[in-house]
Amino acid sequence: MKKIKVVIIDDEILSRNLLKEYLSDNDNFTLIAECKNGIEAVGVINAMQPDLIFLDIQMPGKT
Repeated sequence: MKKIKVVIIDDEILSRNLLKEYLSDNDNFTLIAECKNGIEAVGVINAMQPDLIFLDIQMPGKT
């Protein structure tokens, strides 16, 4: 089975770390990147083409 490529986008490190912990318990997911703001995320998404994005909907700047 193909692993699901995941990107986490959140300005809070605690939230990113919690999601990373949850994902590490499941072999179906591969975390390919994490971003702390929307501007960084746009480049990562375009370059890495993730299958799944965990996105904080309330961040400073581009949301």
